Amino acid sequence: MGKAIWSSQGKSGGFQDVTIRIAALGVVLTLVTAPAWAQTPHDYETCAGTDPDAAIASCTVVIQSGQQESALLAGAYENRAIAYGRRRLFDKAIADHTQAIALEPDNPKAYNGRGIAYSGEAAYDLAIADFTKALTLDPAFAEARHNRGTAYLHKAAYDEAIADLTRAIELLPEDEAAYVNRGIAYRRKGLYDKAIADYTRAIALQPADARAFNDRGLAYSLKGAYAQAVADLDEALSIRPDDADAYVNRGDAQEKLGRRDQALADYRAALKLNPRMKEAKDRLAGLGAAL
Repeated sequence: MGKAIWSSQGKSGGFQDVTIRIAALGVVLTLVTAPAWAQTPHDYETCAGTDPDAAIASCTVVIQSGQQESALLAGAYENRAIAYGRRRLFDKAIADHTQAIALEPDNPKAYNGRGIAYSGEAAYDLAIADFTKALTLDPAFAEARHNRGTAYLHKAAYDEAIADLTRAIELLPEDEAAYVNRGIAYRRKGLYDKAIADYTRAIALQPADARAFNDRGLAYSLKGAYAQAVADLDEALSIRPDDADAYVNRGDAQEKLGRRDQALADYRAALKLNPRMKEAKDRLAGLGAAL
């Protein structure tokens, strides 16, 4: 299972929120013996590859030949759709997933893929409908369960998000992003201890995930454990020193601890990374400090 190709961010409780991640399951073309017509084996292999521009070009060759069976054609549309998604060309991704669904209407991966593209367009109701169709076809499809939970999370339907993400974790216990996303839902419901437990599990699975440290730091701040928040945000910034959000979050915790100078330094560091960052400007103004 892959991590998010695209994502969105939002604020919660005056803090800078972490990225919500979506699970993306890639489609791989079956590499049969290449027929003796236009495409070469290279086209099939590249169409199923990770370089989006090369995949788009090779999948287009396969699609335009008109000489392959429907399963291979559907796979080519799916792979090109995934490549378009990596390029954030979501309208094209949706169109290709729709073509794949027309060729293979009982393929849950095609609905999951189109749901991911709809999520990229922030069309969460359409995404939920596609993830639900994928789950109707395959109730044990962990990625679709995760993705529907994430779409519910974007819609602030936290109970639904928690239910889906809990089931996704049952199906795929090593899904680190599902723990992070469920932690976000718990945190937004004010269930900080449950959120912290989920972030802690995510960190155990992926110790280098700066976003999990960042979000656990938020949860600690929201429950008033500011020293623990600073420790987590220190770790987040040691992993990802160019994260302006983490500087704002650490600055807030420093401010709550009465460490004005450290807070000012963090807000200014955030502005250096992102000169248009309103949250950092507002925090500096609140402290009566120059930008």
